[in-house]
Amino acid sequence: MVRAIYKGGIMNNFNGLNNQDDNDRTRAFTLQKKERRADSVSWIVGALLLFFINLMSLGRITIVGQFIDDVFFNLPFGWFKYFLYLLFFMVDFAIYFGIKFKPKKRFLAMVIITWISMCWIISSILFIVAYNVKTEDFKVNAIWSSTILKDSISSYFENWTQKSLWGENSGTIWVANPETYFNLWAGGGLIGTILAGFSAYTSIYFGLVIALFFFVLDMIWIFTGDAFFFLKPKSKRTGKRLRILSLKNNKNSSYSPKVKKQRNNRGIFSLINLDDDDGFEERNILASMKESDITIELPSYNRNSDRNIYEEVNTDFYNDDFSNINLENYNPNQDYKNEFMNHQEQGLKKITDFNLDKVREEAKYRAESFVREEPVYTSRREKDYDFDFPMPIESKYGQVSTEQAREQLAKETNITPFGANGKTQELVKSKTKKEKVEETPEGQITLDYFINETKKEKEQVKKQFEEFNDYTSPMQENLARNILYSSSGYQSRNNGKQQMEVNTNKAVEKQQFVNDAYQLPSIEILTQKGNNSVQQEEVRKAAEEKAQRINETFKQFGVHASVTNMNIGPTVIKFEIQPEPGTKVNSITSLENDLKLALATQNVIMESPIPGKQAVGIEIPNDKPEIVPMRTVIEEQPITKMGSKLYFAIGKTVTGDMLFGELDKMPHLLVAGSTGSGKSVMINGIISSILMKAKPHEVKFLMIDPKKVELSVYSSIPHLLAPVISDMSVANSALKKVINEMERRYALFTTNGVKNIDGFNSRQASSETKLPYYVVIIDELADLMMTSNKKDVEDSIMRLTQLSRAAGIHLIVATQRPSTDVITGVIKSNIPVRIAFSVTSSIDSRTILDSSGAERLIGKGDLLYTLPGSASLVRAQGAYISDDEIEALVRHCSTQQQQIFDSEFLKIEEDTNTINMGAGSDPMFNEIKDYVISKQKASTSLIQRQFAIGYNRAAKIVDELELMGIIGPQNGSKPREVYIKAEDIY
Repeated sequence: MVRAIYKGGIMNNFNGLNNQDDNDRTRAFTLQKKERRADSVSWIVGALLLFFINLMSLGRITIVGQFIDDVFFNLPFGWFKYFLYLLFFMVDFAIYFGIKFKPKKRFLAMVIITWISMCWIISSILFIVAYNVKTEDFKVNAIWSSTILKDSISSYFENWTQKSLWGENSGTIWVANPETYFNLWAGGGLIGTILAGFSAYTSIYFGLVIALFFFVLDMIWIFTGDAFFFLKPKSKRTGKRLRILSLKNNKNSSYSPKVKKQRNNRGIFSLINLDDDDGFEERNILASMKESDITIELPSYNRNSDRNIYEEVNTDFYNDDFSNINLENYNPNQDYKNEFMNHQEQGLKKITDFNLDKVREEAKYRAESFVREEPVYTSRREKDYDFDFPMPIESKYGQVSTEQAREQLAKETNITPFGANGKTQELVKSKTKKEKVEETPEGQITLDYFINETKKEKEQVKKQFEEFNDYTSPMQENLARNILYSSSGYQSRNNGKQQMEVNTNKAVEKQQFVNDAYQLPSIEILTQKGNNSVQQEEVRKAAEEKAQRINETFKQFGVHASVTNMNIGPTVIKFEIQPEPGTKVNSITSLENDLKLALATQNVIMESPIPGKQAVGIEIPNDKPEIVPMRTVIEEQPITKMGSKLYFAIGKTVTGDMLFGELDKMPHLLVAGSTGSGKSVMINGIISSILMKAKPHEVKFLMIDPKKVELSVYSSIPHLLAPVISDMSVANSALKKVINEMERRYALFTTNGVKNIDGFNSRQASSETKLPYYVVIIDELADLMMTSNKKDVEDSIMRLTQLSRAAGIHLIVATQRPSTDVITGVIKSNIPVRIAFSVTSSIDSRTILDSSGAERLIGKGDLLYTLPGSASLVRAQGAYISDDEIEALVRHCSTQQQQIFDSEFLKIEEDTNTINMGAGSDPMFNEIKDYVISKQKASTSLIQRQFAIGYNRAAKIVDELELMGIIGPQNGSKPREVYIKAEDIY
């Protein structure tokens, strides 16, 4: 664990001058990252005892808690006992979280005197109030009295006794009387009463003035270091006033005057500008602790990693003490340095043919050594010339000698992030140094140029002979490969078994942070709203009148049927029509338009027959729709589903039953509907339902919000894998990170011999090694398809929806544009469970549900829901949760735990395979791309005719357009589909 140490309570020598010199200041806050051991058991046990005693005393639970509250808190401190309770709770939780306080005596003296001064002021005010009110609970009979101290203390004890454990109405031995929880006349307690009684000898009004005077002196002492600071001459004002320095000013600098505007911009919040690599030496830490009045040690959940930018180089690196036996052309008996420095031109010799038998033996020897993972020892090939020069060293410094490379490396490794060490200037000069080149007249060459060119020609000739000697023909490669495979049974990397082995290697277990102190939100956060009994009675009477109109319509047209039952839902009334024997169902359904006229509404939906009943259903809107509060639905969830973390509320059906969904059984959900139909409220309801049931280590969210406003309210909850993604250029990369997590989980399942996440978690003894559920929420799929690579996004969604169920990863996809280019066939086939809100046409309804009906919904939360594993539709009114409720829920979750993002999701990079990044290698690529997007047509022949280019060139450009996701693949005789629309670009 890493801890950060802040030190505060600090002052500066102030002589009445506008002194801004950092040398005259003491450090206000400093920071160090260092390891420390965990808290001992005695601290934890003590914190638990303090917590329970504090809780019993504050709640006055049992006679023990009443005694502690009355004697140790209420009697001496009065109203200020609640501040003491708060202080004890803060200390208690500080022990839990590893926070340690080390106050100095001076700081404690400031706190105690300030506390006493406030008690004195409150009691003095109560003296004046009691005198003017003439109350019997606390008696102050005169402005001045010689016995006021005695009378006030006596009156205080009498009032305290009546409200305490020893009073007449103190309550039972287990529960205290509610009247004893707060004593109005306790004021500043016995401490404040005694001080106010002494000061009241000057009169109760002047006593308040004295109390305020001492309080002001106390504040001057705190903020200047001297209570009589302003009463002294400027030359003798040597107190320490409070001034907090930012960490960037930790290093002392020489004094330089600054203008007032710059000085005002320096504040306490610049403290957080410290880099992670910055730190302080131990002696600086100890010196700062001596100067500070209080030291607070805070824990951090950051991993303690090594932050050395350059790795230390072993001494063997500089001594060339490394093995060269595996270098193909290395000869240990050859002196390369002398040959390179003293070589002479040796001429060229005749090229000899290879010995194929020797090559075959070498290949077989290498193959067997490779399989056994042994070093390969091969003899150096015989050269056809008597000398052999070493090849130049290729490195990031260019073709330089080893000595020069070492010098360059020494200069770079001696540079630190904390400043230059003497060699920085030398390196800068060497980098910026320009070589002087003497001008040579045209048509004339120098002697140096001639010698260098001659050397280059000789080196090129020698290099050609070396490449010829090292050349291996394809036949030799095949021969070596056959020997290698036949002798060792080595399999290609593209083999399926090898791929499975790689996936198994991904079985890396990760430990997550588990906060046992996390408290789930209470149901009281959600409000209880709904129609009252009067409104419900009005709705029932209106439904009976409509049932009578339906019966009258049937009589007018000679249809032998009548209303036998009606179900009053939140927004829809459903009438059950029972036809008499011999009456055709078509005779009832054919009267749909006549029923609309009789009921004076356009929204009439007929269901023939009602599933499970021998009746025809007629659904019409309710005149006074009822809001379905989220709390009402959650309170009626089944007991058997209380432990399900992904069980969420949907709404209330027409028959009055509560409708729920279980995301891990779906396993993915599609939510679609027009603007204002209730789609976003449903997404908020699903998220809120999960937050009410799951802790951060049980369920993780990945939210993609193209609109940047819908899901931003959840940006502070600790359940997030990464910050809410609003940049669509990185959205697809985030989905690929989820796919990598899915593959890692399947590798873990294979290693542990389980089938799904439930089986894996059941075998884990610790919660830290259990896998959390992942819920990926895409708020607007249409925007994601427009701004990102449509093909890649569709492929990522397809992979997740096909394979992620057993891994505990679930998708919730929402869109307000239910067209076939957004909700494609691939997405629909892998997301069978869907929720449809009101849409504009039956085509959109079929796109979502594969059936019509959504176009006749009345909006405002009215929905159709496809049950998992069933083709039937359920009509319901979606549960409503207000913005205030969401904010309260998010506030509760964010205060319970700090956000800890997944490190893998913080490394998301922008997808390079988009239309806005990169371009084809052909100069006409961009022009042809714009033409294809504007015409929404693409073919090789069209590009040939339009731009007068050859077939091969046009076909290559078409392939590049398909590779970049601009157009689709060939579809038989049909033209290629253009994914990018003109309005998306222009």
